[in-house]
Amino acid sequence: MEKKELPIPKELLKDVEDIHDEMLKKFSDDISTLPGEFVYDATRAAAEQIAMTREMMIHYLIMKVFTKSSDGDYLDYIGEMNSVFRKKATKSVGKVIFTGVQGTVIPKGTIVSTESSEQINAITFITTDGGEIPESGSIEINAECVESGVKGNVKVGMIKVLVNNITNISSVSNKEFKNGTDIEDDEKFRERIEFAEKEEQLSGADTDYERWAKEIDGVGYAYCRDSWNSPGTVKILILDKNRKPATSELIKKVKEYIYPDIKEGQYNRGGKAPTGIKSFSVLSPNVKEVSIKGNFVISKGFNETNVLNDVRNKINTYFDKLDIEGSISYNMVNSIIGTLLVNNQGLDDFDNITINDTKSNIKLNNEIANVSEVVKL
Repeated sequence: MEKKELPIPKELLKDVEDIHDEMLKKFSDDISTLPGEFVYDATRAAAEQIAMTREMMIHYLIMKVFTKSSDGDYLDYIGEMNSVFRKKATKSVGKVIFTGVQGTVIPKGTIVSTESSEQINAITFITTDGGEIPESGSIEINAECVESGVKGNVKVGMIKVLVNNITNISSVSNKEFKNGTDIEDDEKFRERIEFAEKEEQLSGADTDYERWAKEIDGVGYAYCRDSWNSPGTVKILILDKNRKPATSELIKKVKEYIYPDIKEGQYNRGGKAPTGIKSFSVLSPNVKEVSIKGNFVISKGFNETNVLNDVRNKINTYFDKLDIEGSISYNMVNSIIGTLLVNNQGLDDFDNITINDTKSNIKLNNEIANVSEVVKL
């Protein structure tokens, strides 16, 4: 059969001359449209602008139909055509600690928050369970942030305000809240679309398990370990979008999506995983705690604790980019510390840096690294 070509709309083939001629033809015969006349010059400028705008729009639309150059809603449309959907923002979860008189009831739906100021708005949380304060005087209750996003990932002790009027409560605090993630950005979403465009959807390869895990809201990184125990056994390690260990709730969601348990009365397991695997498990990588020690000379006028915390944060940013089977580079750690000296950020000098009491690279074994302390010798 002869291949038919789609005709190009005539409007798109018009250049400046075509557009200008059409504009001039709309004037009556008693008005001069000769070159040099006011009408000719005025409409010529408009025609040139229309032609330029049209060319820019065509270029813009062409860019939007390709995965590599598309963004926003247009990228969402491309994702839908490949059965890949942008991951939504997720709410952080954690535990709120209520202290007060024994027997005081904390209802489900109790609202608490962080403190606010003129510069910072309060972050609000709501309990997802209820409870009663025991004899010990304190109770931990599950809660989630009211709003989705990383803003809900608050540190220990930041929640201090009880919004509801509950008597006999002396204080409110919290454990660390985790797993709040922002809506998936274009770059991460584009990577998953390109991956789906290249891969067969149901081959059961390692990359499929990683792709399926990343389809769950909140999962940012996934590493498949096929035949890790014996042939037919699959293990997948996941981290959240902030490259932090996954919560038990997130692990459960991935397990149910890929390899759900067979429920009573069911004959088929369902899920994404193909038949034939003996076992499937979802875990979060272990955290390798790292101690950084050295002779740090703090610059005059700088707070020692703040400078050491800055060292810790900068090294952790580097750790966030490491693969779970990568290596911590001793030289890179020294270079990162050196940036504080070069940029006058609180260090006059440093030497004798050690990582977990060694001066060598440290291999990660399915682990993520975290600086637990920076010690000034």
